[in-house]
Amino acid sequence: MSYNDAYEYLDEHTKERDPIIESIINGLIESAKREGKRGLPMIINRNPTINFGGIVGVYCVGISSGYTMSISLQIITGLAADFDGVA
Repeated sequence: MSYNDAYEYLDEHTKERDPIIESIINGLIESAKREGKRGLPMIINRNPTINFGGIVGVYCVGISSGYTMSISLQIITGLAADFDGVA
């Protein structure tokens, strides 16, 4: 599947849970764990990246129903993140 085809598929199928997408993501996570990692290595970057800690390496260990990443509140300070605008 080309990148363009994959992007179009994701755009069409991420409005609700898709078992194919979940299977792919969970497969990547399990593959990383079989390689001895704690999960799928990822990078979180909060722009502008001007301070030490603006980029953080983390491991994805699972997915939520909305394909979003939950992160530990302990890294929010390093990213200079907060909860402004959250209802």
